[in-house]
Amino acid sequence: MRIVSATHVDMQAAMAEGQFRADLYHRLCVLQIDEPPLRELINRVRRVIVMAEGRLIGARDLELGEFADHIPMSLAQAREVGERQAIKMTLLRNRGHVSETALDLGVSRVTLYRILSAYSMRNEEPSRSLSLD
Repeated sequence: MRIVSATHVDMQAAMAEGQFRADLYHRLCVLQIDEPPLRELINRVRRVIVMAEGRLIGARDLELGEFADHIPMSLAQAREVGERQAIKMTLLRNRGHVSETALDLGVSRVTLYRILSAYSMRNEEPSRSLSLD
C-alpha cells in the first residue's frame, strides 16, 4: 500500500510543539517532496508581465530562481536516496532487527545485507544498537 499526503503545516515545528507524533511522522515520511506554494502565483505572473526585461519569462523573473538553480537528481541517485530512507525508517521501526526489516521491505535478508553494504550502511546505527541477526 502507498499513501500520498500533503500538508501546509510545518511538520518539524508541529513535532517540536508536540502537536504531531514524531514516531508517526517517521513512519509516514519515507519520501518528502517540497514544492513552492502556488498562492499569489497570479500576482507574480501579472507583475512579471509588466516588469520582465526580455521577451521570455524565466524562473528568476517569477522569483523562483532558488528552485530553478537546483541540479536535477538522476534516477539512480533518487532511487538510492529513497532506498536509504526506507531502510533507515524500517530499521528504526524494527529496532535494528535485520530479519524483520527485510521481511517488511519484501526482500531477503541476504539482499538487505547486500544493499546495506553497497550503501555503506552496515555500520550505521539507526537506534542505540543495530542487531545484525
